[in-house]
This record gives sequence, structure tokens and C-alpha cells, in this order.
Amino acid sequence: AADAKSLGESLGRTAALTDYYDNNDSDWADALPSDRSISRMFDLDRMTDSYEDSFIAEFKAGFKTGYEDEFAQALLSPPMESMSQGLDDGQAAGEAMGASFAERDYMLGNSMDYERDLPRDSDIVDRYRLQLGTNEYQDAFVEGFKKQYQITYNETFRSLHQDRSMAALESTQI
Repeated sequence: AADAKSLGESLGRTAALTDYYDNNDSDWADALPSDRSISRMFDLDRMTDSYEDSFIAEFKAGFKTGYEDEFAQALLSPPMESMSQGLDDGQAAGEAMGASFAERDYMLGNSMDYERDLPRDSDIVDRYRLQLGTNEYQDAFVEGFKKQYQITYNETFRSLHQDRSMAALESTQI
């Protein structure tokens, strides 16, 4: 019976991908082969009726699971991957800019204020040409950028201040 379920899952996954790429809605029941087709596919008429019935029931349960899982995966993977990549890319860009602006502010004698030069969302979109990507990528990039910019700006500014304070303390002691 475990084989029947595995075979059903496998065929369900294949049917889901076929429906997805043919731009059909998810409908495992419509894609499910008939009992007779399942029986012929696996030559089940050579087995006892109870085995055949049990096999078909397990096959159908596996088919439904495999179909639904695979269709959802095909539907949701591209936006999730886009969001993940956008977040990573935004964090990298925010980190670079946050460090640069913290150093500049510190050298100019400005107080620590990450919001002073934090770009507006529309400026981030324009600067990194995010309008060319998906909405998921754009939104994740902007959020990742702003969060990492703040973190890196504050860490860099504090580190520069601490280094200068330690240097001043050492020169006073000497």
C-alpha cells in the first residue's frame, strides 16, 4: 500500500505541474485518473479485488497530496525566491550606504542620526532601478535596505566614536 501512495504522489506531482504550466487552475479531482485507468496502469486486475480496491484508495490519497503540494510549490516558489533575493540585495546595498554615511557624518562632526540621509522609498527604487523587477523583489529590497542601513549606520558611528574615545584615553594616559 505504501507503494500505491508513493506512485499516486508521483503522478499527482506530474499532473500538478502539467496543469500549472498549461495555466489551468488547481483541481486534483479533475486531474485524477479514473479507477479503471489506475487499475490498467498497474495491471491490478491480476490481483484480488480487495488488493485492487486498497491500492486504488491509497493511490488516490497520494495523488491528492502530491498534486496539492506540487501545485502550491509551483505557484508560490517564484515570488518567495524573488522576495528572498530582494531582501538579500537590499541588505547589501543598505549596509554599504549606511557605513558610508555614518563615516561621513562622524568625520563632519554631525550627531548620530541615521534618518538624516536615509533615502525615501521612491529614491531607493529609482537609484537601484527596482521598477524593472517584480513587486515582491522591490518591496523586499526596500525593506531590507532600510533595516540594514539603520543597523550598519548606528554600528559604524558607534564604533568610530568608541575608537576615537579609546585613542583619546590612551594619549591622555601617556
